[in-house]
Amino acid sequence: MTVSIYEVPTVIGRAKTEELVRAYSGRRLYVPAHIRQDHPLSLRLGHGHAILLAQAFGRDYIDVPTRHARDISKRNAAIRDEYAAGATQISLADFYRLSVRQIRNIIKGGDTNA
Repeated sequence: MTVSIYEVPTVIGRAKTEELVRAYSGRRLYVPAHIRQDHPLSLRLGHGHAILLAQAFGRDYIDVPTRHARDISKRNAAIRDEYAAGATQISLADFYRLSVRQIRNIIKGGDTNA
């Protein structure tokens, strides 16, 4: 079974999930049912957090998104907030180095990867 990365923070917390994303960005991560202290997840997250991960998701895969996708989502949310606060589409396009059309699509809620 594949686990969503959005389920992980409820088990190991947000900070450790961010660490997981930094380390395994864009990969499918297998979580074994039992984790030893020398396992890469134990070394990366700490053995206690790795055990929690194994207890919750052992024998499952976690699809870890790329940081790029997360960064774009944060940027798009910032663009929507700034537009709602009164920024113009042209000023947003200039600041974020995007076209006005891309800004317009982001404001409408369309997903853009640029």
